[in-house]
Amino acid sequence: MLLIAGLGFVAFTWRALEAGGVAILETEMADGTQRLTHVWFAQPDGELWVEAGAPENGWYVDAQVQPRLSLSIPKQDRGGDELSGTYLAERVAGPEGHDRIRS
Repeated sequence: MLLIAGLGFVAFTWRALEAGGVAILETEMADGTQRLTHVWFAQPDGELWVEAGAPENGWYVDAQVQPRLSLSIPKQDRGGDELSGTYLAERVAGPEGHDRIRS
């Protein structure tokens, strides 16, 4: 039963990440190689926000060392307009960042 529940969770998460509201984030790891990560995003007041679920998240660790990152949002997740570019990550610590992206 636990195996079935685990597989269901994995399938649900995979579907959610591929279904919409997801950006592809490219960061540079410490060894210079590129890391591609699917992340949920929010655009409050015209800004672009992504949230690291935990400080040990790989892309978040990368951005602390090299804050320049590339982000691509497929057109189906932007109402027909694709968005891609290079950005400078800015850390927002504390509950206000979490509250803003979740609202």
